[in-house]
Amino acid sequence: MQVRNPRIVLDEGRKRIDSLNETMIELLRMGARANSPVIREMLKIRTDVAATLGQAKRELGLPLIDEEREAQVVNGAVRKAAAIGVNEKRARLLMVIAIKSARKAQEGM
Repeated sequence: MQVRNPRIVLDEGRKRIDSLNETMIELLRMGARANSPVIREMLKIRTDVAATLGQAKRELGLPLIDEEREAQVVNGAVRKAAAIGVNEKRARLLMVIAIKSARKAQEGM
């Protein structure tokens, strides 16, 4: 049996791990890219619905902003996200951004 220099073996091991890590990162990026069109379409639909809702609210003389309802939407989404293992702070941040975007769409901006 041939005895190999432990440093060479360690170096080779590190290179293999680095290669595996790079492959895993690229696979994860591919997954994120594959989901991007779906996310964009969902955001467009949400924005279109918000714009229509804003028009209906104006026609009915209702206020465009309902902070109590917005809080319910955010809290409900955070609960649902947490139930499937999504970080609550990130879920809340995404929903706050979605609400702000919906407000602008409702205002016709």
